[in-house]
Amino acid sequence: MAKLQVWKSETPQVEIVRVSREEIGKGKGLEEINAGFGLELGPYPPDSVEYANKLIENMGSKPRASLEKPLCAVFVDFSRWQLS
Repeated sequence: MAKLQVWKSETPQVEIVRVSREEIGKGKGLEEINAGFGLELGPYPPDSVEYANKLIENMGSKPRASLEKPLCAVFVDFSRWQLS
């Protein structure tokens, strides 16, 4: 199972990470947390590797890349290390 999915959302990526960590710490589940982000389908299914492929393709020789807004990554399987 994928640990992340990509969706469209007006919620900034940094806010998604912050809220997810905070709410997991309060005992909420990811399904409930993600429901609050107003997620909509992007150009590919949420767990498609095409998002990663496009990032790699578009970054060329740059040291990093990011998803184009309003795309964002949300957690769907939270690992303990992601809480800190």
